Amino acid sequence: MTERCCVSEDGWEGKWSALLLAIPFFLVTLVNHWVVPWFLAGAILVCYCIFFGIQVRRSYIVQGGLLIGLVFVFAFKFVVFDLLKVSQESIAGFRSNLVVYCFLVVLYVLLRSVFDFFSMFVIFRALRCVFWVHVFIFLIQFFLYWIGAGFIDFVQPFTGESSRYVGFDQSLGVFGAFRATGFFSEPSNYSGVIFILLAIIKIEDNFKLDSALAFGVGTIFMSFSTAGVIIAGVFLVVVLLRENQFSVSRVMLLGACALAAVYNYEVLIELFLSQERKYEVTSGSRTGLLDFAMARDGLAFLMGYGPFGVEGELLYGAIDTAGKRVVASLNDSGMLVFLLINFGLLGMVFYGFLLYKNTVGLISLFVFVLATLTKISLFYPLWLIYFVLMARMKRG
Repeated sequence: MTERCCVSEDGWEGKWSALLLAIPFFLVTLVNHWVVPWFLAGAILVCYCIFFGIQVRRSYIVQGGLLIGLVFVFAFKFVVFDLLKVSQESIAGFRSNLVVYCFLVVLYVLLRSVFDFFSMFVIFRALRCVFWVHVFIFLIQFFLYWIGAGFIDFVQPFTGESSRYVGFDQSLGVFGAFRATGFFSEPSNYSGVIFILLAIIKIEDNFKLDSALAFGVGTIFMSFSTAGVIIAGVFLVVVLLRENQFSVSRVMLLGACALAAVYNYEVLIELFLSQERKYEVTSGSRTGLLDFAMARDGLAFLMGYGPFGVEGELLYGAIDTAGKRVVASLNDSGMLVFLLINFGLLGMVFYGFLLYKNTVGLISLFVFVLATLTKISLFYPLWLIYFVLMARMKRG
């Protein structure tokens, strides 16, 4: 059984432990730098297990074995039954995807072991550090562009892919012509990662009104991601209207928002109309994913093609080659639709299981549903941090 870390939470040992944990945590939040940061994070966690003498529980090894077994069941199904029905890209990526999914199971076991060893105080201090690094880089990127210093791309030097920072409405000036992306390739990825980190932090501190909430929601709004703005807006309203939350800070925050809205109402109206036009353009492609999943028949309707492949028609429809997509990218409509695409009706069962296992109260259930509406895929390791933390918090 893993022994608890005995370092002082408030002393220098606790601060250094949080900083050490923040490094792999930050790496797993990078969803647009290929899988290299994830593997590096796993290697660092292995080093921590060796250095701190962290023992892995037998139950975690059993869970990991069962999950890898499930991965191979879907791999067998893919090879034997699905090869002739999926896209060539799915077939070409099968081996690499198999390696990544097995690695994610190993990472899950490592995270459970590391989270058992360190105190929750240290873990959340590390996660807050990661959160503030992302917010700081986003704001630096935004204000440097705003003063005319140009756009600093934190993705292109590593992957060769330029970030999509060009705005949706050039007539709105800097707020419409440019959208900061932070360490991500597009604003929606930034808003998704920040929202999940913010949700974790707020569940831990009982949804306290603080600077993390203000900067998290504020930068999501500044990203002008349509889905991000809606999700963050709903989240903010829920937090502000919670019972037993009446305080001077809430009144001050509401007053500041009201004054800012009145002073800038013309700009806000134009921004709202631009977002509405943008949503009308993209909403059809997003609902197209659900329509596609529900239009299948036979075994594909019940179980999909698993995590390894999708039909060529669906994949090519999500690639913008003629200026107009038939359907959105596979993650754009949230986790439930993503699971329906990959696992058919069985995906709804998976989603229900995740709801049951990863909530510690009604509001945490609501927040989890909001988080699953982001475009952060279930197969990104950031979700593993969420799942492991919820398991730890439910154990008490």
